[in-house]
Amino acid sequence: MIYMKEHKKIKRIITRIAFLVYIIVLLFLVFGADRMEQSDYHYNLVLFSEIKRFVKYRDVVGYYVFFANVVGNFVVFMPFGFLMPTLTNYKYNVVLISLMSFEFSLLIEIVQLFTKLGSFDVDDMFLNTLGAAAGYLCYRLVQWTRCKLRKRRLSR
Repeated sequence: MIYMKEHKKIKRIITRIAFLVYIIVLLFLVFGADRMEQSDYHYNLVLFSEIKRFVKYRDVVGYYVFFANVVGNFVVFMPFGFLMPTLTNYKYNVVLISLMSFEFSLLIEIVQLFTKLGSFDVDDMFLNTLGAAAGYLCYRLVQWTRCKLRKRRLSR
């Protein structure tokens, strides 16, 4: 019994460290050293307009830029949705994780708006929120699989 408590405690510490490292890396990607203040600042308040533009001009801007902006904004928030439920004993669901990730993404976009490091983009918030929801669904899939495997082992 003591071993299980220690194991869970160590697991929670490792998860918290992983989440902290994730947040630091995320903030470095968003506000990192290669970001310079923009004198000609742009922002997007129309949902899907930047996504449509990147899809339409992906041959012009290049697939790397397309991938980094569209797929990257989705993928970069998946760890948020995956790790958040492991930080506490609170029972999260996809709606709560989506709301939390939206709020965090909105905070990042507002900082970008005022610092002019990057640009305020509602499409980024949409993709970030979807990514976190997908990360949470991956977390639930892992938990469901672990539960099924545990039941199978115990039934032998």
